[in-house]
Amino acid sequence: MNGIILCVGKLKEKWQQQGCAELIVDVSRYGKYEIITVDDVKDPDKPSEALIRQNMEREGQALLRHIRPTDRVICLCIKADAPDSVALSRKLTAWSG
Repeated sequence: MNGIILCVGKLKEKWQQQGCAELIVDVSRYGKYEIITVDDVKDPDKPSEALIRQNMEREGQALLRHIRPTDRVICLCIKADAPDSVALSRKLTAWSG
């Protein structure tokens, strides 16, 4: 199984770069993986809630352009619960079999 890691904006922080690099190494036994970034939309100082939602929608649409209807999607967010390596490995194994 091949896949991509989609990111909004450049991976600026060293921990982000290292995390993605480690993930690529961990999942590379399952296929070929790459990192693709889409441009983030810069918010002005003190943006309205409506503008924030609009910008998030634009970023979401940019991400969706890289996802086909038959793709499997795993979303990772620093504010969300994330699977550990074992759980992610089990999910990838199930999908590839």
